[in-house]
Amino acid sequence: MTDKQLKLTSTITGGITNAAMAGVKLYIGLFANSVSVISDSINNFSDMFGFAGATVGIGLGDKKPTEKFPFGFGRIEYIVSFLIAVLILVVGGVFFYESLERVFYHPPITFSWIHFGVLAATVVVKFLLFLFFYYIDRKSSSPIIKVEKIDSILDTAVTAMTLLSFALAPYTSVPVDGIVGLIISGVIIVMGCKTIAFNFTELMGKRQDEAIDKIKTLLKDFVDKEDILDIKVFDYGSGNVFGAVTLKKGDVDSIKEKAENTLGIKLTIELRR
Repeated sequence: MTDKQLKLTSTITGGITNAAMAGVKLYIGLFANSVSVISDSINNFSDMFGFAGATVGIGLGDKKPTEKFPFGFGRIEYIVSFLIAVLILVVGGVFFYESLERVFYHPPITFSWIHFGVLAATVVVKFLLFLFFYYIDRKSSSPIIKVEKIDSILDTAVTAMTLLSFALAPYTSVPVDGIVGLIISGVIIVMGCKTIAFNFTELMGKRQDEAIDKIKTLLKDFVDKEDILDIKVFDYGSGNVFGAVTLKKGDVDSIKEKAENTLGIKLTIELRR
C-alpha cells in the first residue's frame, strides 16, 4: 500500500468503527439513563466526524503542488487535526457540565447484563483499533494517525471506566455515574488541549530539530563541521520537507541527492566562501 492508501484505510476503518460504537453506546446510555455512557457515546461520535474530516484532509493533502501553492497541500492534515481537537474540546466541556449536574442530582441507573456485555465488547474493539493505528503509525508519518492512535488508547481506558461505573451505579448511593462522567470529560478536555497545542505549533512552523540533526549527520560525510554555516528546515506536511543549507564548500549535487534519497528532504544549498 502507498502512504496515502494506508492513511485512507485507517481513517475509513476508524470512522465506521466509531460510528457503530457511538450508536450502540447512545442507545444503552439513553435506555439506562447513564450520563457516563452517553458521554462516552458522544466522544465516539466526535471521533467519527473527526475521521470523516481526516479522510477529506488526507485526500486534499496529497494534491500535486500548483503555481499558487508550490509546496503542496500537506498542511491541510494539520488543519484538520486542529479542527478535530477543537471539536473534542467542545464536547468535553459540554459533558463536564452535564456530569457535574449528575454529581448533585443522580437519578437511578437501569442496569442490564446484556448492556454490560456489549459495553465490555466495545472496550476490546477500541483496544484493537489502537493496535491497528499503532501499526499504521509505524509506516506513516501522518499527524492525524498519531492523534487517533493516542485517542484510541485513551478511549479504551475511558470506556473501561464507564463500564465499571455502569456496573457499580445501581448498588451504591455514591454518584459514580456523574463522577466517572467528570473524569471522562476531563480526559477529553486535556486530550483536546494537547492536540490543539501540537497542531498549532506545526502550523506556525516550529523549529525542526530532529530533521536538522539528521542533515548535520549527513553533511559529516561531505564537509567538516566548521564548513556548515546555517541549516533551516521547513515541513509542509505529507512528506513535503525542504531544507536550506549554507556551506563554505562541498559537492552540492551529491549532498542534495543523498539528502533526498535517504532523508526525503529536498535541499537548497548556498556556497558562501
